[in-house]
Parts: sequence; C-alpha cells; structure tokens
Amino acid sequence: MPPTVEEFFAHQPPSIRELALQTCAFVRKVMPGAVEEVHTGRNNVIYGNSRKMSNWICYVSPHKDHVNSGFLRSTELPDSAGLLDGTGKLLRHIKLRSAADLD
Repeated sequence: MPPTVEEFFAHQPPSIRELALQTCAFVRKVMPGAVEEVHTGRNNVIYGNSRKMSNWICYVSPHKDHVNSGFLRSTELPDSAGLLDGTGKLLRHIKLRSAADLD
C-alpha cells in the first residue's frame, strides 16, 4: 500500500515538507473530488480524474530547495506570464520556493 501524502513528505526538510503539504492542500481546494495518489517511484503526488495516467492533471514533487507543481499537457496552455518552466514534450512546472508562490 502506498504511503499517505503526509508519510511521503515526512522525510523532507521541514520547510520543503510544509510547502509540499500546503501545495497539496491548495490542489485539493481547487480540484475537489480529484483522485490523489502518491507515486514513490516518480517521487510525486498526482491528481486527476481517475488513477489512469491519461487522466492525470497535475502533480506535486519535492526537491532540495523548492517544490514543483507540474501540469500534464501544459505545453498546450497559454502562459503569457511565463510561469511555466521545463523543456519536456508535454510537461511544464512551476517552482514554488515559499507559500507566497501559491498565490
């Protein structure tokens, strides 16, 4: 059985753990009813309409000095503010360094 979100982030430094948990809470707030699933092999928590990969919408992943909030198929989204980072074929992410970045 996969760990809970809290268990998954428990080994992170306190600042990253807290930011990751706040990011997950934010995603749950804006996507009520979304499926939330920890993927230890991918080092992230995914959210979507079902557990099927093609229905995943976004993910939260911890890093050494930030948390990524990533979006699948985000290369198809307009990004006039230039918030999305990455070079993947379909994925882009936002690097969150503090809770203020969630705004």
